[in-house]
Order: sequence, then C-alpha cells, then structure tokens
Amino acid sequence: MMIKCSGCIFWWVLLYLFFDVQSIGCQVAIIWNQGQAEALRLNDFSGGIQDLMVRKRHADFPVLGDFIRESNTIIFKPLIYLSKGIVYQIFNADHLISEIRIPEDTSSDSGHVVNIFPATQIWPANILKGYIKFSEPMGELPSKDFLKIYNDHGEELLDVFLELNPDLWNHDQTIMTFWFNPGRIKRGLNPNLEEGNPLEAQANYTIKIDAAWLTKKGKPLRQDFIFDFKSSSADREKIYVDDWQVDSPKIDTREPLRILFSETLDYYLLQECFQIVGLEGAPIPVQTVVDKEGKQITFVPQTPWKQPSFFIEIKTKLEDLAGNNLTRLFDQDLRKDGKSNENRDFLRIRVTL
Repeated sequence: MMIKCSGCIFWWVLLYLFFDVQSIGCQVAIIWNQGQAEALRLNDFSGGIQDLMVRKRHADFPVLGDFIRESNTIIFKPLIYLSKGIVYQIFNADHLISEIRIPEDTSSDSGHVVNIFPATQIWPANILKGYIKFSEPMGELPSKDFLKIYNDHGEELLDVFLELNPDLWNHDQTIMTFWFNPGRIKRGLNPNLEEGNPLEAQANYTIKIDAAWLTKKGKPLRQDFIFDFKSSSADREKIYVDDWQVDSPKIDTREPLRILFSETLDYYLLQECFQIVGLEGAPIPVQTVVDKEGKQITFVPQTPWKQPSFFIEIKTKLEDLAGNNLTRLFDQDLRKDGKSNENRDFLRIRVTL
C-alpha cells in the first residue's frame, strides 16, 4: 500500500509540474510609448479572449482594459499605463498562463515628464488649466522659465500662462497645475478686452517643457518634453450628467460600472469627485480608474454587486477643461445672469441593475 500511494503521489507531482510549466508558457511582451508601458502583447495565443484577465501580483482586482485579437496575437490595452516595477499576471479562466514585470527605467537617473493633462489632443480655446506629472519631486524654480507655448509658426506666445509665486504643486511636488491667464479668458475683463483670449479657436499649438528644469536633487530633466494639441471652439456649457452614458453591470457579479462622458473632464478632479453609495447613503467600496484622456471613469466593486439599486454621487465642483462645473459656468457675468440657484454640493444618478 505504501508503494502504491507513493506511486500516486509521484504521478500527481508530475501532473502538477506539467500544468505549472504550461501555465507560464505564454510569451508576453511590453509595448512602450514614450517611455510608458502602454500595452501587453501575448504571442502565439490561440484561445478565446473572453476569459482572459490581467492582475497585479497579490492584488484582488483585475487591471481594467481591453483585449484585442490580431491573428494569433492578443493585445491588452489598459485604461492607464502599467506601473513600472510591478509584476502583472495573465490569467485564462482563473488559470495563470504568464506573468511579466514592468522594468524600472534605468536608462538615466534623471527625472522626466511622465505626461501632461489633459492628454487628449483637442483642447477648447478657453481651457482654464492643465497638469504636468513628473517622475520625481521637482525643485523650487518658477515654471515660467521652463514652460513655454508656441503657435504653428514656431513663435513663442507670451502672457498665456498665469504666473504664480510659488507654483501650485501636490504634496510631493510631482504634479504641477498650470493655469491659462483667467483674466484673458473671462470676457469683459480688461486683459480680455486688451489682449484677447490666450488661444485662438481652430489653431495648432506646441507646449515645450525645457530639460533645464531642475529636480529636487538639483539635476536637469532627461530631455525636453514636447506636446502638440489643437484648439477647438470655446466651451461655454455646463456639465450635463444627462448627456453621460452609464453602462450598468449585472447583479451578483464584479463586472465594472462604467460612465462615458460627452466631453473631456478634469483628470484629477475626476479622481476625487465620485463615490458609489447605497440608497441610504452608505458608501459601497469600489476601485476607481480614470482613463488618461478624462473621457471615462470605471468602478470595480470589492465584492459582487448585491444591491439592486444604488447611487453614483458626484461632487458639483467637478469641472470640464474650461472650468465649467455641474452648477455654473466659469465665464459667467454674475451681474447680468445672477448667481446660480443650484447650491448643492453633489448630484446623484440612480442606477438600477
């Protein structure tokens, strides 16, 4: 009996090793875009994509994104860039088929610009503000010496940005808010009457962030950062939640709840202006992901959706790119139009599963 049991154990071990080797046999490559891990490529994968899932190692939540088939290759495009230094695992029907670590950037110990927001290529002519995200904390030098904007003739435009002293940074000085001159945006103010709007509609512009900008370590950035965009007409409409598309999940699942916006919204305000609450107001724990263009927000519950109805709660301070929020316009003449009669701190959208 002992010999027979040992044989069983032996064969079970062989089977386990076989399937374990099979589970990590799928080849995965990283697709890079300007130094960011933009997508994953699964080579020689002939199975279906409906059961595929990407997850950070030891994480409970899947990484939100789309799987796209190209012949025997699968492309996974996450909603946001994959994080450097993190191991991502690929599952097929809860079976681990591969994993890959996104390498740290070792090409230089200098900091760099990660991205500029809004990341979309179309900005309204009356855009109010944007953000610059750096890879490491920056020093105290004023941004006016390093942040420039040019027209399509290569001419630098002056007095476009509001000069602040000091600049407006987040707590660790990795994200800076830059403002377009509001005095030139608000119609009827002297700067607007004398100099006009900072941007013209239907024009091409280039923002340049100079590599001479020093990090907190006293080192210059690795290279200049160039961002091209085109201006649309001015946006002088409030945000209307009735124009949003809400894709509801199925009850008793962990399918994502997704909202598609009718316009690009403020990337960082999106991350702090939403929560999901029950009908009695108790928060429902979710993971929130904002796509980098600010046109979509996704909520994944920690546990399956159990309540047949709940609310999406939105703070009314949420803004679009022109500074218009859910209750008022940024460029509004209060003497003529009066104050908004909507003084609520938040709005709610009811969702029924």
